[in-house]
Parts: sequence; structure tokens; C-alpha cells
Amino acid sequence: MKIPLLITRDIISKNKKRIFAKLKVHLSCRRPYFWDYITFLVDTGASKTCISQTDAEILEISYKSLKEVEPENRPIGVGGPVDAYYLRHITLRCKADNKLFSTLLKEVYVLSDTPKETMSLLGTDFIDDNGFTLYFSPKKDKAYFER
Repeated sequence: MKIPLLITRDIISKNKKRIFAKLKVHLSCRRPYFWDYITFLVDTGASKTCISQTDAEILEISYKSLKEVEPENRPIGVGGPVDAYYLRHITLRCKADNKLFSTLLKEVYVLSDTPKETMSLLGTDFIDDNGFTLYFSPKKDKAYFER
């Protein structure tokens, strides 16, 4: 099974560019209730999948209904530890081989007090839990998960 990823490029200057792999998914949850599409940035440096504050607002997730992540377990970003909340039992769906792939994310972090441009991160927990291998070849304009 292959899940295709979208490759995007940001040109920073004449000689510098950043290349990203992204995955558009449908997320749903019963408690708190939500369902909608968001796009994750594939981040092999993130051990845990995180939903950004901006995407949490799109999904209308209320922080009041979530338990705060303990200080010693908070995700660490470029600027240091980030405030986060636990969100459990989320269904993620996306296209794979022109079919629908569906999996249960046992637990993700919902980030708070982050800049608007912060993206949701699809971490290595997703890759490991689902037995995927990541193929990433920007020169060939190809990126996908496979198992």
C-alpha cells in the first residue's frame, strides 16, 4: 500500500530553498466531537503527532475539554518546550492506492500558544504504529509512505 505525499518548496533566497512532504487527511473524533480536513507536515524529527493551534481552531477543538500535558512530557520546539494538551482516539483517513486508508491515532498533542504559521506535524509515531516506510526523493518529485 502506498500513501502519496505532496512535495512543496519554499524559496528562501537565490541559493536556499526548503522542501517539505505533506499529507492532507480527514480527522474525526467523538469526544470532543469534530471532523474536518487538515494538512500535516511530515516531520521525522517529531516523535509525536501534533495538531497546531491554527488547525485546532479549524477543528473547533476546545482546550477546556482536554488534559494538559505534564511539563516533563511537553514537546520541545525550536524555542523550547511548547504548551500542549492530550487528544485521544482520533480517526485519520486519507487516500492510499485510490482507496481509503483509515487508522486510529491513540494519542496526539494539541499545541497552544504557537505562531499562526505553525503547521500540524505528522510524527514518527504515525510511521511506526502503522508499519510504514517513508520514501522521499525531491529530485524525482516523489514522496510516499509504503508498507
